Amino acid sequence: AAAAGIPRPDPSQQHLRRVSCKAAKCGVAMAMRLLKRGNVAHALVRSVKAFEGVTKGSSPQREEQELMSEAMQVWAEMYLALCDRPKDEILQIRAEVEEARELDRVLAAGFSPAGGFCSTAFSPGGSSGAGAGDVPAAHQTPTVATLGGEKEENCNLAIKFLVRALQFCYSAPRRAELLVKLGSVYKLLGTFYTTTGRFTRAHQHYHQGIRVFQQIGDTLSAASLSCCLGSLFLTRAHAAPHAPGITEEQGTDLQRARALFLEAQEGIGLAPLDPSKPGGRKGEEVARDVRAGLADIDMAVGIGLASGKGQ
Repeated sequence: AAAAGIPRPDPSQQHLRRVSCKAAKCGVAMAMRLLKRGNVAHALVRSVKAFEGVTKGSSPQREEQELMSEAMQVWAEMYLALCDRPKDEILQIRAEVEEARELDRVLAAGFSPAGGFCSTAFSPGGSSGAGAGDVPAAHQTPTVATLGGEKEENCNLAIKFLVRALQFCYSAPRRAELLVKLGSVYKLLGTFYTTTGRFTRAHQHYHQGIRVFQQIGDTLSAASLSCCLGSLFLTRAHAAPHAPGITEEQGTDLQRARALFLEAQEGIGLAPLDPSKPGGRKGEEVARDVRAGLADIDMAVGIGLASGKGQ
């Protein structure tokens, strides 16, 4: 290899990379455990340290990219855990992050193997000062300023990190897990936009969630989101100004709602409805929603036609 002009790998650097990977793996695992216990601040600091440990050197190798993906999954879970948290609790978490960073700097003073566990400031890219803005987007980490309690912002940040986590994930089971989580966040955002009266945004996120679940073959979750989207069109049809008969816009919304409920019904046919089987209870709930939605459409059409004839 050397004769051909290809440099040989430096054994010492390879060893340091392996050590950094092992340490990072422990750090990510600890971060996830801390997050499950509700310790957001220390989970964030641990996961950022682990992430920096595998992104400081040259182009990350496959194992390092997988660890980057796992850290990003922690951040996505963290943002979801922050949804609707009260302001005083968010401020407390931010203060805890600052305290944890300071403690880390004290403990890590003068210790930086292969640029791994460093005491850099907590900011995008995990670096501060000159050159911080040159950090690739894929290597950017969360910032303290983004820790808030707003559901919309947190869900969008969770989606951002889940999408990035998928880009660096090579494990089929983890990819499926990430996609399920991604579809669930789209559903959460869709519901949020529905309750706040933002039809277009709700439609976009329900539709994206359906596509994600269809991609992984989760027909039941896709059917559930089809019901949500059908209910969205049905609600808009009901909210139209009162007029004799059915307006063209109402008719279009009712047709779309019916198509979506029937699509959900087809998806249910591919899933178990027996409550004793995995997903069976959820299947029954979706089937109930489909029946209620179709009955509501039939009633709306019947009442609309009757009122139109009475004029």
